[in-house]
Amino acid sequence: MDQDEKLKLDYEQTTQYHHNLADIRFRLLALVPIATGAAIALVEKTVSGPHVLAIGLLGFMVTLGITFYDQRNTQIYDAMQKRAKTLEVLLGFLPLDDKTKQRGGAFLDRPDRGRRLFGVFLMWHDRALAVIYAATFAGWSYLITDGLIQTVGKSGGRLVPWARFLIPILTFCLFVRALEEFDDPTDIPDALPFAVREIAYRKMDGERDAAQYADSADAPSLPGADRSL
Repeated sequence: MDQDEKLKLDYEQTTQYHHNLADIRFRLLALVPIATGAAIALVEKTVSGPHVLAIGLLGFMVTLGITFYDQRNTQIYDAMQKRAKTLEVLLGFLPLDDKTKQRGGAFLDRPDRGRRLFGVFLMWHDRALAVIYAATFAGWSYLITDGLIQTVGKSGGRLVPWARFLIPILTFCLFVRALEEFDDPTDIPDALPFAVREIAYRKMDGERDAAQYADSADAPSLPGADRSL
């Protein structure tokens, strides 16, 4: 198997792996919020007191475990994006717009983040994940708070009824902030290794400049990179 065939096989396997991770992500996003909403509606109608607290704690911990799993998947998902972009560079795929870069492909041609809700809130995948999982944690914290109030009594006075809503809101805000800190943007040039970025986004002036670049200290050490210039 020659170098081109190896790169093509690697690209096929990488894109398939990326697709599988995306499929797992969407399955979790469909399951977790629905299960949480159904559990809250069912619990409030059927149980009370310590049972509400126990179910709330159980749901919170299970969701926490799923979030850990999803975050690890997200790390690998982002790594597969970077690898796919690197392989698109080495395979010499052409861009949709050759005025901005000299390499392209399904991953390299992904648009930059730019859409804003109401012109203010920037929208992207990891922020969407953070909002969904934070809302789920807020739902479980509502059950936990309600269970605590029913178990220990309402001796807190007027603040107790408000706790059912303030604690979930606080939980939501804390988890959105915490999960967004793990964001690893992969749609910007700086996300790629320097050698790959130089090939993808730097314009060469003929074979002479390409040869000089290949011999320079900045030349990429990636297999097949000198071939693809």
